[in-house]
Amino acid sequence: MCATFTVDDEGKPVVNTNGKEIGVVQDVDAGVAYVEPGAEMTDSIKS
Repeated sequence: MCATFTVDDEGKPVVNTNGKEIGVVQDVDAGVAYVEPGAEMTDSIKS
């Protein structure tokens, strides 16, 4: 199941499967969320 994103999601945190915040939704356009990655995101990908 895919999430449906709206402008209400802008500014919300993005978390990984461990619940750690890895970014923030900066913009939503046509149901697509664009995320500003946090510094923690690269650490999360490496793990």
